[in-house]
Amino acid sequence: MEFETVEQPLAEAAVIREESEPAIELVESSEPRTETVEEAPREEPQSEAVESVWSSPIGIDAEVLEVGPSPEERIGSVEKSVEEVKARVDQLVQSIESVGAAVKALSEKADALGKIVETVALWKCSRCKFFADGVCRAWRISEEFAETVKRVFGEESVVLEDGVARVRVDKAPLIGAICPLFKPRA
Repeated sequence: MEFETVEQPLAEAAVIREESEPAIELVESSEPRTETVEEAPREEPQSEAVESVWSSPIGIDAEVLEVGPSPEERIGSVEKSVEEVKARVDQLVQSIESVGAAVKALSEKADALGKIVETVALWKCSRCKFFADGVCRAWRISEEFAETVKRVFGEESVVLEDGVARVRVDKAPLIGAICPLFKPRA
């Protein structure tokens, strides 16, 4: 192949094909007025044709894409991530199961403690001189404390007698069990 240097402005560049001459293509370089051309292989004779060569940008927005991992690598990465998530989910399930077992054990202990408190309260209240008809007559409770007792033990755990709020220890046995005003009957 032969190379030839042609000095010609880019704006006037064109590829000319004639029957007697080989096709010549101009190749752009960084030099302003010098272009390197390569002789193309000879083709069968054709009628004269002129093809314009662009000498300025055409204004296309383009983004260079980086070549990433292959599909096999991406699938492998996804599979690895899925396995990691499965392992973490298994750990969380085991943790939840152990917390559930601990909550169940605490609940069973709280139930047992509640039964003990209720038994002590029933024994204590049945022997207290201030206990009558399920109500403690020793305590006169404030409206604020009455609301707290109602919220914890229910509405029926507080009664009004002669304008005074009193606790129904048969409905709120914890209060009877811890009552500091207990006096045994004579």
